[in-house]
Amino acid sequence: MVKDFFSLGKASVKKVISCLFFIGFIPVVYSSYSFGMFIYTANTYNKVISEKNNILVTESANNWFIGLVGGIIAFVFYVILWKVICELLLLIFTYLENRINKMK
Repeated sequence: MVKDFFSLGKASVKKVISCLFFIGFIPVVYSSYSFGMFIYTANTYNKVISEKNNILVTESANNWFIGLVGGIIAFVFYVILWKVICELLLLIFTYLENRINKMK
């Protein structure tokens, strides 16, 4: 298995693209987490700390729910986009592999 991994031309296109698909989840998770954190820090609301004699004391608080929903939506979008890209790569490279095998 290790010898086949380090030698070029031994792996099939489907195996290489599926490895690429699973390795691609690392940047997908990181980018969706970063997007969720951006939404979390960018969307604030005024939280009432105390109310005394009709005077409100507020502080600015981050909206964690919107950040969580934004991160989940970004994750789903990025996974679908990455799946489409990998499927197109698989289609292109399978076509090229079949074309090269016909020429031999």
